[in-house]
Parts: sequence; structure tokens; C-alpha cells
Amino acid sequence: MNLAGQRRSHPGGVTVRVIDYQVDGGETIRLLTDLLDPEAWPAGELAALYYERWEVESVGGLE
Repeated sequence: MNLAGQRRSHPGGVTVRVIDYQVDGGETIRLLTDLLDPEAWPAGELAALYYERWEVESVGGLE
């Protein structure tokens, strides 16, 4: 992945893992992460955590 405008901080680009998933049978979400080891970071767990993060952020934070 080439980070346009950030070549000085990442001259060779960044290696990312792409995880595609669906929430409740809806639209496909594409998650890019630098957590590359699928055994240490299973796709299902990352997708669930990402979904939780956006649920929390959409209501304005933790209570």
C-alpha cells in the first residue's frame, strides 16, 4: 500500500492485510490492518472488534 503524501515516513509503502466481512448479512466491509499474523489475529476477531469500535464511536464514546 502506498501512502500518498507520506513517502518520507514510509518510503517503501506499508504491508497490510485485507479482511472482507459482512455485518448481519448487509454490505461488505473491507478492513485494512497491519496485524498480519492470522493465527495471532484471526479475521473474525478483528472484524468483531472493528465493528464494536465503530458502534462505540457512533454513540459518542463509552459510558
